[in-house]
Amino acid sequence: MRSAILHPLGLSVVITGVLAAIIGFGTLYPMPSSPMLGGNDKLQHFAAFAALAFPISLARPKTAPYMVAAALLYGGIIEVAQPFVGRDRSLGDLMADVTGAALGAGAAVLLNRLLGGVLRRT
Repeated sequence: MRSAILHPLGLSVVITGVLAAIIGFGTLYPMPSSPMLGGNDKLQHFAAFAALAFPISLARPKTAPYMVAAALLYGGIIEVAQPFVGRDRSLGDLMADVTGAALGAGAAVLLNRLLGGVLRRT
């Protein structure tokens, strides 16, 4: 009998949890005095949230809309919390988060279809 964590859904949940923790740390850690990104971090927000929504959406495509909604909630919580750690709140960051999550979830659904739903049968 296989471990539940090695099942595609279990593994995708673990990966998503690790990514969420990394995103939380990266977005809530106090900003250094000289930002390396020059103030434009939208691409990083987009990529991080695309990666966040991808694993579970790949393992269970029907969850993709819920993953995008969860990303909106998570991104919103982060943006509300950022002023408390010396960072700026940004609607642009939240929009990049949700757009990335939507693209990541959509790409996962498409990949699952291209693979013929092989993950669901394992």
